[in-house]
Amino acid sequence: MKRIFLLIALFLIPLQVFSQEENSDTEEAPVQVMVPRDVFIGDSGQIQYSFRSPIDFFSFASPSLINDEVLNLQLAPEDFLVDTESCLVKQCSLIRNGINYNLCITIIPWITGEIKFKEFNLTKICRIKPNETQEEIEAKEVVEQGSDFPVMLSSITILSLAEKLNEQNLRNPKSPLLMPGTNYIILGILIFLVVMLFVFCLVVVKFQQILRHIHILKASYSSMKNVYMTRNKFRKLMKSKVDDQTFAQRWQRIMRLYLRYRFNESFDSVTGKMITAKLDNITGGFLYEMVPEAFDELTSLFVRTDYIRFAYGSIDSRTNKAGFGENERQELVERSKAIIDSFEKGEEE
Repeated sequence: MKRIFLLIALFLIPLQVFSQEENSDTEEAPVQVMVPRDVFIGDSGQIQYSFRSPIDFFSFASPSLINDEVLNLQLAPEDFLVDTESCLVKQCSLIRNGINYNLCITIIPWITGEIKFKEFNLTKICRIKPNETQEEIEAKEVVEQGSDFPVMLSSITILSLAEKLNEQNLRNPKSPLLMPGTNYIILGILIFLVVMLFVFCLVVVKFQQILRHIHILKASYSSMKNVYMTRNKFRKLMKSKVDDQTFAQRWQRIMRLYLRYRFNESFDSVTGKMITAKLDNITGGFLYEMVPEAFDELTSLFVRTDYIRFAYGSIDSRTNKAGFGENERQELVERSKAIIDSFEKGEEE
């Protein structure tokens, strides 16, 4: 009797071992790991869920989501999270290696403690296409049934960095790190602002005085320009080949134009004898007191050139020469330059 039981036991043991090996080839318990193992708030972590299944999940998906053996899944937080505000889903993909699959979900947790998941249908997630609405997903779910593959992820624990470092109180804030040379740049800017503020205050206090100096400089520049242009016109006049009457006429035009810009008054209609009287009236007698010789000299030059202009070719010119003598043109121009210099120096004094 014992021999019969022994024979039956020897016959059943190989069958049981063969059956276990066959089941291990087709089904294996899923394995879930967290990478990295310790995840803190704000860190990026990845849930890796490895399993074996004869179902071809890639056949359900849109070809645009497949890249070689990687399927990008449209997994939303409400599909598998109990608390949708507990973390952010950055990426979800399904990696295939024969009948071996690895579901990778990259998350960023926002809370400490335990994050719980709810069961979801992986086949349904694989069927979701890009930009597909919830209504379209639900309508497709009614039509396409079968081949369901439920996935239930184990809860994960998010650690607190304060607890790990054994810190109960907030640390004192540190000053921001500065680039080399920043202190010198800030110091330079402050010095520049102080200097600009000082200059602004100085301008406000001495505004009238500054305006007066600007007016003086402007007048001085205009006077220098007038003198330069007058001397330049005299040089051109000396080079011109004209008769005495024309020379005298051009000389008076140059001198009248100089006096007009110098004293800001027109001398075009003033006779030669009245030139100095108008100058004395304009300056209030001040300039005549400084350079009386220049006034007398200017009057004599205008009287001389008036005679040449109007008596040239007349009967009177036969007895009194109505023309320039030898080197008199050059002397006329030099005396005119001396008068101009006297006016400029006398005005400055």
